[in-house]
Amino acid sequence: MNGINVIGYFHSSVGLGFTARSFRDVLRSIDIPVCSISIRREMICDLADDAEDLRKANPEHDTNLIIVSPASLKRLIRTDAPEILKNRRNIFLHFWETNELPAEFVPALSAMDDIWTCTGFVAETVRKHIGIPVSSIPHLIHTPPPPKPEDLEPFRFNDRFAFLFVFDFLSGIQRKNPLAAVEAFKLAFPTPSTNGPILVLKSAHGEKLVTDLTLLDLAIEGRPDIIHLKKVLPYPEKCALMARADTYVSLHRAEGLGLTILEAMSIGKPCIVTNYSGSTDFATPDNAYLCPYEMVKVGHRSVHYDARAVWAEPDVREAARLMQHVFYSQEEAIEKGRLAKQKVTEGYSAEAAGRAIQRFFEESPRRDNPGCELIAPRTDANQQLKEAAKLERKADKAFRRFFRRAHERINLQFRRHRRAISSALKIQKENKLEIQTQIRELRAIVYRLQTINELLLAERDQTREPPPESGDSNLEALEALQSLVREIAKLDPIFSVTTITKSQGDLRGFPRAYISCTIDLLRLLGGSTVVEIGCMRRPIDHPVDELDRACCLDGHSTFFWARSGLNVHSVDIDEDAVKVATDATKDFPNAVVSCGDGIEFIRQFEGTIDLLFLDAWDVYPDIPFAEKHLEAWQLAKEKLTPSHIIQIDDTDIANGGKGALLIPELVKNGYEILAQGRQTVAVKLSS
Repeated sequence: MNGINVIGYFHSSVGLGFTARSFRDVLRSIDIPVCSISIRREMICDLADDAEDLRKANPEHDTNLIIVSPASLKRLIRTDAPEILKNRRNIFLHFWETNELPAEFVPALSAMDDIWTCTGFVAETVRKHIGIPVSSIPHLIHTPPPPKPEDLEPFRFNDRFAFLFVFDFLSGIQRKNPLAAVEAFKLAFPTPSTNGPILVLKSAHGEKLVTDLTLLDLAIEGRPDIIHLKKVLPYPEKCALMARADTYVSLHRAEGLGLTILEAMSIGKPCIVTNYSGSTDFATPDNAYLCPYEMVKVGHRSVHYDARAVWAEPDVREAARLMQHVFYSQEEAIEKGRLAKQKVTEGYSAEAAGRAIQRFFEESPRRDNPGCELIAPRTDANQQLKEAAKLERKADKAFRRFFRRAHERINLQFRRHRRAISSALKIQKENKLEIQTQIRELRAIVYRLQTINELLLAERDQTREPPPESGDSNLEALEALQSLVREIAKLDPIFSVTTITKSQGDLRGFPRAYISCTIDLLRLLGGSTVVEIGCMRRPIDHPVDELDRACCLDGHSTFFWARSGLNVHSVDIDEDAVKVATDATKDFPNAVVSCGDGIEFIRQFEGTIDLLFLDAWDVYPDIPFAEKHLEAWQLAKEKLTPSHIIQIDDTDIANGGKGALLIPELVKNGYEILAQGRQTVAVKLSS
């Protein structure tokens, strides 16, 4: 071998063009002479390069390294450059994304002397279809220098946490799957906020596929926290955008390599990726967040792949959970990014790729008869081959013209209907808001009725009416109250996040409904002692028989326990909250409010407990709120009466909120869970 002719898309920003330039750099780094030959007619030429044009090329060396698409390889062999390939060792660097190789690729690939791949996934696919040598060569990844401040400036995004996905529409949105990234982000963070995370999509060549671009725009519509950058960025700006991102996301259905994932990992970015295809060579459970999937048929969703092939359908809900996890566990994510950078630095450097190439040429001598008859057809068939190629070009041109016109007609119709679609979506959103408003108004009516009921009960207590006698009527009343609690909980939405935004807070249920019912339940059970861990924190600055959403989401629990005549023992570690609760219950000698730790309070409490109300240890990522509420119940177990109630606040958020660990434990211990909404009410009755 006296050198290598590298044939590729040197003037294009597409992934294969980047790969051709990268392998040229590797060959030069190991002192192999290189002649660069550029194919300009098939791809968008948006970059400058010193490579020779294929039509004018005069290759100097006896070995060709061809880095193009399989369809381009077929044209090279038959019409564009048969003389360049003839009597030379031809190596084809092959990328493919599914487990099935189209039958029309097999003759051209079989005409090669050797095939290189960059991942085990592609190598396995090729070996299954073609019986020539296949070797794996790692792809060079350049670790870019730190970006300049002026390159970073357009990507500040107000210093918000940024998820990033970079893709090219020409690679197919069905395979790259940006819609899954959008859906997962919307599930993970349902309501945009001014200081919450953002999702940044950086795409290229969307103007070539207007229908696909419009579908993505419709999915993003109404979400200011999803930013779509629709342009090809110069290399320094692309590196700056990658450096600015906090986490890279690729919920692809299939990847031959996963170049952008490698680039993100090379600079230490944690990555959320589909655990399938080429990226599994370098994205492992140790250095990345892997999204599970199920295998599905490609079908007719993509014109590029065999409909019988299969690829991955990532689990979008799990991807959403991973996004939340990364956002709330950033130190762990940074450590994964560090391990990812170490993996890429060791296995995908110029030195690693150079060693693999040198080893290949040492261990794989050139075959005696390079090429095949497809490259050098028999003399008597030359004319027929040229005529066939001419007909093929003519048919291809006619098909492209037909396809372009059909595509333009479809896009025209799509643009005409887009406004109608947007209008329908707007009306649907307005109807949803109207229904939500009506639900809130109905809730307010229910809560006012319950408050009136409390006033009547308080009046009954003041006249010292005896409690209802036990018997069938008492049992019926108990069952009616239990049903009421269940119905109240059905009205409450359950959120999939731990941090409730203001707009979500407007939809939450009021605790007063639960408190009112448990007071009646406690009376029916004959109980009188309430231990409250976490007292009321808002003063009641309006008439008690009215509801104010800005105020009453707190519930004013300490006040209502005391007003009902129950013996209340309330504790909170917050001095301001203790002052509010003390002022609210100053007219009730049956209420004792103290300042201290809830766990220690229960440990030292002397007496029995009929109702244990748990509303302490707020839901924040750095607070073991679920563990603390479980510990509080475990300490109180021996002091609970045979028939008692456990009531837990803030259980309408992700995984049960404050009751995440306690609720399953209550079920195991024979409690009946009456409701699980804004609050959870669990009852244990003596036999």
